[in-house]
Amino acid sequence: MQLRTDASFQKEWASEKTTFVNFASRKPQLVLENNHIKLNMSDPPWSLDRFLSLVLGEIPRLRDDANGYGPKGKGFIAHVEIPVEIEAAFEKITKMLPEEVFLR
Repeated sequence: MQLRTDASFQKEWASEKTTFVNFASRKPQLVLENNHIKLNMSDPPWSLDRFLSLVLGEIPRLRDDANGYGPKGKGFIAHVEIPVEIEAAFEKITKMLPEEVFLR
């Protein structure tokens, strides 16, 4: 979401000489405890299901295609280059999860 917010700002102020400072305010981690995935952070603002839907939902939104938010899609954000490794990881993870987890 942070990257998408930055891409939105870049698009809206593309004609301005503006610099945006972009950093993570939280660093959530997933851990495996007793064969269960848990969100490892103090006072998490989301449930594990909501966190997974937010994180996995970002890849389709960041894509610059007919369904994404980039210039070739909805036009909400500037073009974002998604690394091949991230796309591969996304494909691997989403094959293991029910579709509704990442399409909320």
